[in-house]
Amino acid sequence: MKDFDMSQPLVSVLMCVYSEPLEWIHQSVSSILNQSYSKFEFILVNDAPKRTDLKKTLDNYSTCDDRICLIENSKNFGLTRSLNTGLEKCRGKYIVRMDADDISGLTRVEEQVKFMEQNSEIGVCGTWAKLFGARNGIEKRALKDESLKFSMVLQSPFIHPSVIIRKAVLDTNRIRYNENYRFAQDYGLWSDLMKVTIFANLPLILLNYRLSNQQISNRNQEQKKIAYQIRQDVIRTLYGENIEKIIYGGEKINLNTIKMVKESLMRYDKRDAPLMNALYLSLQHYSFTVFLVYLRNLKYFNLEVAIKIIKRNFIHDSKNRRI
Repeated sequence: MKDFDMSQPLVSVLMCVYSEPLEWIHQSVSSILNQSYSKFEFILVNDAPKRTDLKKTLDNYSTCDDRICLIENSKNFGLTRSLNTGLEKCRGKYIVRMDADDISGLTRVEEQVKFMEQNSEIGVCGTWAKLFGARNGIEKRALKDESLKFSMVLQSPFIHPSVIIRKAVLDTNRIRYNENYRFAQDYGLWSDLMKVTIFANLPLILLNYRLSNQQISNRNQEQKKIAYQIRQDVIRTLYGENIEKIIYGGEKINLNTIKMVKESLMRYDKRDAPLMNALYLSLQHYSFTVFLVYLRNLKYFNLEVAIKIIKRNFIHDSKNRRI
């Protein structure tokens, strides 16, 4: 299929494939090829060159649709390096990220391209998602730049395979996925991009986001350590070095740390709530006293955080928790 000039595509869709079942890959690839907006190149990076079934499947896709640019790694390099390999091949004004186990809605690319064309100041735009697989539901994120960036002390501001990125922002600022991060590479990317561009999310469910039991349970120590390092940079960017030193200068986070941060902020508004909640979820030890202290902070109160504090107090061993 080719009804436009492939030498200058407006959109590059980037997907890396590794160990996903062929059925999932077929669903994912088909959801892109059947988009209502069709003028894109589709960069597929095969990071499992020893999988003969995968190679055959991807070769068939490439033969049937000339929008596909197939890249085969010489060996398994991992997701982060594979993403950067794919980025170097992307020629579009916009890069649409996609994962091989998710399914894009029919109008996803069309809606996101229209939004980016109408809002030239936006560098990254995500969407909401419908969860399926091990858990069902709707996954939402904040919509506006300030809320998204301050939310980063608690979570990633975007559902990674839902984003569209203005490639010029990456190129002008020489930003790529940090290859020192085997995990949380998207969180690291947002940490770099938050300093140079504006974020947004569309309040539209344009992605079906698959959750497996392995994804939910397989949060290892290396992943936690990387997220910890990135979050430290996020806090320094948002709140300054003074707050960062208070939080990370000691050996552990306790109620005194929280008190010092509150006094140093010198303001109490909605922008501080994510940081305060993150600190309460990062305490080394939990007790009923911690829960009572949290309840008194109505400005920051979040029911989900309160429930987590209760669980950590009465159910989980909270040893070695840090922000």
